[in-house]
Amino acid sequence: NAGIKLPYDSPYAARRVNRRSLTVRATVSVPTLPIPGADEVLSCPDIRSRLVARPSPFVAHNNFGGAFVSDEDRVALTAMRFGSSKSAGAAQYFAGAELGSGGNGDGQHVNWMEASLEQLTAPLPPWAVRAGARETIYHDPRHTTAAIVTCGGLCPGLNDVVAGLVNKLTDYGVPEGNILGIRYGFKGFYDKEHKPTVLTKRSVDGIQLQGGTILGTSRGGANIKEIVKRVDMWGVDML
Repeated sequence: NAGIKLPYDSPYAARRVNRRSLTVRATVSVPTLPIPGADEVLSCPDIRSRLVARPSPFVAHNNFGGAFVSDEDRVALTAMRFGSSKSAGAAQYFAGAELGSGGNGDGQHVNWMEASLEQLTAPLPPWAVRAGARETIYHDPRHTTAAIVTCGGLCPGLNDVVAGLVNKLTDYGVPEGNILGIRYGFKGFYDKEHKPTVLTKRSVDGIQLQGGTILGTSRGGANIKEIVKRVDMWGVDML
């Protein structure tokens, strides 16, 4: 194609013609692979049985072409695998185990997932349910009021999370004015000096470039009774 002319009987010319004229249609079938221990999943209670199910507004375009997450998808709660008994934290799991001939560990049998999880402060199952957009939702965006609050110590990316929540709630169809930002932690629910602020796509545009959290934060001492009272009074469906 770079100004080079080939004779018609050239195999390169024929190959070029075939590339241009050949149309290939293939259907790829992806098998569903069994997940070992998939029934051992971190408990995630819900109230779906009390709510009305409805199709996501993103079904029409298959979640902007990115597809949806299945309730059967699983995420491993650890990605660590001990390579040897000398690895930090692994010695206790190798101690007393029967080794193969020559003591080189060839006969070692270790459940790597369990050994890794036992290092955590709380016992956890191997799997968790994957987060993400579902084809079915259990709220009516047109009548939803959401509140966003940042609490405790600061961590990187809080403003990014706030902006992401506001943008996605708006994309789902939550009306402008129905997304509240609670100021300075949970105390912002009842603090007379710091009223909640309305969050919109315009107000959060670019906040990911700022440090900290635009909502402010505080630690402990929240009055649970007053918080629940305001959540009910303001008709907050999502917090």
